[in-house]
Amino acid sequence: MDNAKLLFRGAFVVLLGVTTYASVGSPPSDDSSGVELARMLAALIFGDPDQADKIGHFAFYAALGALARLASFFPGRFWAAPVLLAAYGALLEIVQYFLSGRSADVIDGLANASGALTGFAGAAAILAFASRRRT
Repeated sequence: MDNAKLLFRGAFVVLLGVTTYASVGSPPSDDSSGVELARMLAALIFGDPDQADKIGHFAFYAALGALARLASFFPGRFWAAPVLLAAYGALLEIVQYFLSGRSADVIDGLANASGALTGFAGAAAILAFASRRRT
């Protein structure tokens, strides 16, 4: 395995751990808090800056999807990584239903799935473009 794939796999594992902790760890003390950029994007996209967590869900899973593609997980099974990431995001939402201070949200699950697919597809497109440029 080359060094780049090893680096991407390590980054994937770290980000998966951070995502898991953020999903099932202690909830933030202030639900209306959020990165200002995420609040601005949520206001633009959803018309409500308090939906900034949807932007966060999408961004975390887009990064995971991109790293999964760059790490070449499941070679030959192109669809496996984004599907498994979407399933993992849904599972974490279900787990939140049983945690105090947390609540499961179908829209969060959809943001997770769409982020994973978008990140994976974006990284795949970049890799395809880069491989064509080398030949």
